[in-house]
Amino acid sequence: MTDEPKSRIQAFKKRYGDAHLRLAYHAAFPLSLTPELLYSLWSGIQNDQYNNQQETAESIPWLAVSDFLIASGFCNQVGHDLYEIQPDLRQELLQALESDPRFGTTRINELTEFTLAYAEARLH
Repeated sequence: MTDEPKSRIQAFKKRYGDAHLRLAYHAAFPLSLTPELLYSLWSGIQNDQYNNQQETAESIPWLAVSDFLIASGFCNQVGHDLYEIQPDLRQELLQALESDPRFGTTRINELTEFTLAYAEARLH
């Protein structure tokens, strides 16, 4: 893999800050995103419902959702309110999520449960 995804992620962090980057890590977990799904992830991070650890980092502003989906250049719109993260960026963000000591494999497992519950609720 080239350093291009890493440099784009670093530029995103420089422009928007660590709080936006934390949302980006989580946004990379689902294969595709809708604004509703990303706001649900954002809300969960704000309430720390996915993690038993106490996060002391700054809260993530609600504008981070639209900044990530539209302004970051990381996502492609593939349908009505449906977005996909460019594959190389998604892979890099997922690796960062898993290697971040605040999150790790515990957060991956929690996101798996969240995603399944989210999809199941929309099927009924």
